[in-house]
Amino acid sequence: MRSQANATAQVELRQRGELGDRPITLPVLDRVSATREGTRQEQAYRPGHVVEFRTNLPSQRMAAGDRGTVVSTERGQVALRMTDGQHRLFLPDRLPRNLKQDAVPVHAIKEIQLHAGDRIRWTDSDHDRDLVNAQLARIEVIDARTITRSSLIDGTVHQLARDDRMLERLDLAYALNVHIAQGVTTDHGIVMTSAYPKPLASQSSFLVAVTRIADGATLIIDSGRDLERAVQRNPGEKTAALEVAALPLPERSLSRER
Repeated sequence: MRSQANATAQVELRQRGELGDRPITLPVLDRVSATREGTRQEQAYRPGHVVEFRTNLPSQRMAAGDRGTVVSTERGQVALRMTDGQHRLFLPDRLPRNLKQDAVPVHAIKEIQLHAGDRIRWTDSDHDRDLVNAQLARIEVIDARTITRSSLIDGTVHQLARDDRMLERLDLAYALNVHIAQGVTTDHGIVMTSAYPKPLASQSSFLVAVTRIADGATLIIDSGRDLERAVQRNPGEKTAALEVAALPLPERSLSRER
């Protein structure tokens, strides 16, 4: 939904003449698995996905900075073609459970068109240059060698060479996911949401979305009645493991144990 909204907004701005007329096409990394447990499951890896290693895994012959493209998966093994052309086997279920959340991120490759005037957000960080994940920026100039962008936060200007690693780590920012928009405030905005899947339609996410807008909010939804029911029934609060353990067992389970 976010990608479709970004593409639609970009087309409209081009038709209005508010974007440059010489776009470039960039392949960017689109995160597909954001949880530690998700990266331990074979299902998270599909042919064409890019796997980064941001920590040393000596038992699997992987070092921080290694990167590979998924060739195939079978019986819990992921075959990777590394950037140096070598092929290695990676075993996701052997990842330590105490790894940081972004220790082994998985990405899909997607292409975006970028124009002078486009609004973007960073999808990763380069703290040495103060380029911060989820920070908003605007593309100012695109030429044969560099891309110039300015921060929408403080106006800082950076020039990025065409082979800069951060040009893989951006996306259009006309539409934002709710968790990214938590620090954003605007006078007017459009909230696009759905009643499905039900676990995502919660009071907490809905309130975050509508309270980012100070004055006029427009809702685009698939079913107002279904969304109202879903939000009323799902507060969106996380349940702790101890809370689940304290719940009584269903009678069916008790009868089986007896």
